[in-house]
Amino acid sequence: MKRRCTLLFLAVVLVAVSPLASGQGLHTEWNLSVGPGWDVSPRVHDLDLDRRDEIISIAGSPPVLYCIGYDGSLKWHAEIGGSEGVGVALGDLDGDFRLEVVAASSGSTGSAVYAFKSTGQQIWTYELGGKCTSAPLVADLDWDGRDEVLVSDEGTGLHCISGPTGDLLWIAPRRMPNMNQIAVADIERSGVVDVLWLQNKTGSIWIIDSASGITKRTLDGTTETSYFGWPMIGDIDSDGLLDLVVSTGQKVLCMDPETLNTRWEVEISSRYPGAMGDIDGDGELEIMIPGDGVIVCLEGNGAQKYSVPIETGGWMGSIVLGDIDGDGFQEALVSDHMTQIIYGLDANTGYIELSHASDRGGLFKGSCAPAIADGDWDGIVEVYITTAFEESSPILSLESNSGGAFHHEWPQLMHDWRGTGNYETPLQTVPEALSIISLLVIVRLLLRST
Repeated sequence: MKRRCTLLFLAVVLVAVSPLASGQGLHTEWNLSVGPGWDVSPRVHDLDLDRRDEIISIAGSPPVLYCIGYDGSLKWHAEIGGSEGVGVALGDLDGDFRLEVVAASSGSTGSAVYAFKSTGQQIWTYELGGKCTSAPLVADLDWDGRDEVLVSDEGTGLHCISGPTGDLLWIAPRRMPNMNQIAVADIERSGVVDVLWLQNKTGSIWIIDSASGITKRTLDGTTETSYFGWPMIGDIDSDGLLDLVVSTGQKVLCMDPETLNTRWEVEISSRYPGAMGDIDGDGELEIMIPGDGVIVCLEGNGAQKYSVPIETGGWMGSIVLGDIDGDGFQEALVSDHMTQIIYGLDANTGYIELSHASDRGGLFKGSCAPAIADGDWDGIVEVYITTAFEESSPILSLESNSGGAFHHEWPQLMHDWRGTGNYETPLQTVPEALSIISLLVIVRLLLRST
């Protein structure tokens, strides 16, 4: 039986509710309000290795970083500077096989990146030269077992920060207002990753050497080709080479990331991140695109697999993939921007399997993707999603009515710690730090049981 409680903590209200299904397939497990809304998508992982996940997000102005337990209880919080939160990421900054939390905030009077232990103890602060214009990306760029932090600001460019110390390693200089997207991948098949920097305002793509910060290649665009979505990277045509799929707002482009030459393009209007995955089990990657009142699925060659209109219309928010109902097949989960409705589609056919209408206040923000995880490790999936725009806008834990895949890790925006938007095919040229940590958790549990 689920516990009912009300917790007062620094004007924070937690409401735990019994499983009342307000939509087919999902019911509200708990909701947590901290004021006018949450700024960023939740990140989910077992930070303290106790077989229960923590949920990390930022809310409020001035922004506050919150660590929430699997049951909706507050574990710790930390005030960060600026006027709004920009993003959160999890990674092993110091090589101790435990995850740290990295948070970025922005404001006209100051922007910064902060690193915290999993307990909430602050490790370092890195001041930025202007408004922060990207969520932080945490990845081990040099294979030394310690992650670096990538983040951009409008005044100086793309910063690479040392994970253990918070010192600057390099800057790729460019004045860059508006939000940007960052990803890493071994696009040259050299065993070394490069950094891909998608610059929304100018429509430019830069390929940057991860060791030096030197720009290797650029594709300069215009405001008509500015990039709204997160980059999607994977081998979509099974030729052994990576492909880069991006949205320009009016078109979806597939590019060769080595040359930045266009391979194909499709006219689809889109504002928010899509997803890449093998949704039909044929060994090939498909591409899911959220459009204007429609969800579109593309084959690896750009051909349309299906297009599904959504009755509420308007811009569809970020798409994420995962097995929500335990049938062994991927669902595509997407919120309708500025509404209280979230949809779950059979990713293979586009059939709408479930919908959930929240009645807890707040509206979904298209840029804040939901996270799919088994927060309490009971074999039943939870969906965590943030709301905003209203005086009391909660973060929601929605539990599946019918199981789901046993465990998901959701350390960064759009699930993948490399920022590739690829949900199924690992890019094995970089060690999977988080998978190593998960293996250590399993070993620890086995030792406890003997």
